[in-house]
Amino acid sequence: MRYFACPGSGRVGVFGGRMLPILLMEPNSISKRRHLSKPLMGRKRVSYPSFEDIKRQLREIRNYSLAHQDALLNKLITSLATDPEVEFSFAKDTGQAVETIKRISDCTSIAVSKSAVASKELTPALEAQGFHIIETYYDQFEPFENRFNKPWQLPSMEFESMLEAFDESNNLRNLWSLREASIRKRGSKDFTGLLGVNAISAREGAVLLIQHMQNISTVFEQAKKLILVASLDKIVENLDDAVIQTKCTGVFGCGVLPLSLHGKANQHDNIDNMPFEIPPEQTARKIHLIIFDNGRRQLLHSRYEDLLACIGCRACTKGCPSLPFLNGNTPWSPKEYIYFFVTGKNPSLELCLQCRNCQADCPLDIDLPGMILHARTEAMAKSRRSLTDTILSNFETIAKCGSSMPLLANVAANNRLMRWLGEKVLGINKERQLPRFRHTTLAKWFRLSADKSVDEI
Repeated sequence: MRYFACPGSGRVGVFGGRMLPILLMEPNSISKRRHLSKPLMGRKRVSYPSFEDIKRQLREIRNYSLAHQDALLNKLITSLATDPEVEFSFAKDTGQAVETIKRISDCTSIAVSKSAVASKELTPALEAQGFHIIETYYDQFEPFENRFNKPWQLPSMEFESMLEAFDESNNLRNLWSLREASIRKRGSKDFTGLLGVNAISAREGAVLLIQHMQNISTVFEQAKKLILVASLDKIVENLDDAVIQTKCTGVFGCGVLPLSLHGKANQHDNIDNMPFEIPPEQTARKIHLIIFDNGRRQLLHSRYEDLLACIGCRACTKGCPSLPFLNGNTPWSPKEYIYFFVTGKNPSLELCLQCRNCQADCPLDIDLPGMILHARTEAMAKSRRSLTDTILSNFETIAKCGSSMPLLANVAANNRLMRWLGEKVLGINKERQLPRFRHTTLAKWFRLSADKSVDEI
């Protein structure tokens, strides 16, 4: 396979020694400003890979990773086994992961990143075990009202400027050096950091994370203990692939980021207000890495295998009309919506409208609507349909009955008691305006019009 490289960038080298490379990628505003100023400065335009080229290359990386997942996992385990600074464990499900975290952590407070693995899969289970969860991403913002709550309100972003903002030659940092310098100077704080991994290379054992501001680097520097969680689908062949995959997560996800922004809910509940009370000699130097399955292996070679191709950029949320209703205050993305269903954590797929916007926005063209429709069909075949589904799926029969006695049907449809019963029994909102029934249907009108035209001729 051939991989793209941004101008001026080269292969990112593995840091010396046997220490696990943990690299942080973040957008570089200087690169973005340079890109925007090029027309004014008269510089020669730099040629970047096209949108389609990057999508095609990313698909190659993801296809290879899925086809060789077992081999890559074994290679990664071999790479990690040679590093004395890393404690490696495998968690089959959320229960095993939480037990591992409980064993590692001697703190009741756990600071989590915004990654889906940490915030959506592990946080609910950790809270149920009595841990105090600190969501570090939103703690970076003062309370504000987000004016971007609909996809069409999002500002347009030039693809090349986003690509240059994530130029890996300028913005990859070694988190080991940041942590060591901070610990020597100040010690650490009494919390455990739990960070989701964006990509991990099997050959070098290198871990890549991405941040938009400073929450991940802050957690990495200040936590008493650190736990990294890498789901099986984040494993790629080598460091170059890991860099590209992480970069694509930032580039394709940058455009929808404003949809999820909000200010911190609690002014005092954040790690910035915690003191540096743990001395350097009591701060853990070893990093704990959990390889997390949680139903992913069972998806391989199934109808839902393509869910594992997802890189977690959340581009699929951009045009989803059901997004605000998918899991309440912490909405799932369309991919998470179907993933949690097929792994048994989401009881229903009824909120999907099959508009196919998620597939159109996905850089990998993952057929989420097709999988949702297939899962719905399978679920319906295995269980008895509800009364609501039975009635609404046979609306043609209801319409025929209503048009045969339209006056009575319209009175019933607009009666407040009948609307209340419809909401309680069928789940149809009482405020919904139902269509009016007419004795002359479209089919009858068309036949009468056709007959009249023939008679006139």
